Amino acid sequence: MVFSQVLSSPKDSSAGKRKAPGQQEVVVRKKARHNDQVERLRKQEESLKEIMMIHMEGSLERMNIRLETERLKLRSQESRQEYELEEMKQREQEMEKSKQKWEKRKQESEKSHQEFLKKHHSDMQSLARKKAKFDSAMLRTDGDSDM
Repeated sequence: MVFSQVLSSPKDSSAGKRKAPGQQEVVVRKKARHNDQVERLRKQEESLKEIMMIHMEGSLERMNIRLETERLKLRSQESRQEYELEEMKQREQEMEKSKQKWEKRKQESEKSHQEFLKKHHSDMQSLARKKAKFDSAMLRTDGDSDM
């Protein structure tokens, strides 16, 4: 007899009638086997659920690691950009200082040149006066020798 036939046989449903001792034993064994299979399937299902949870946790962990890696890359890139920006600002400041020094030197040079020109002009005027005095004295001396 097939298991489903044993369970659905009219003898099972009839009240008061008993099955033959050998037949009862077969039914009990089949029920026990069925219960064992159900229990095994339930355990397999639980194991699969646990495996799926572990797998999902692993996937989530890998995703979190990827996200953290991306965050770190972005932070690194931002830091690099900030560093480069800071370097550019420093270079600009150095260039500005250099420009200011150059402007100051240029002004000092122009001032020095102007002073030189004034002194030269003054010296030339002084020489011109001395020459005029000398020429005048020479003319007087020449005039005295003609007489």
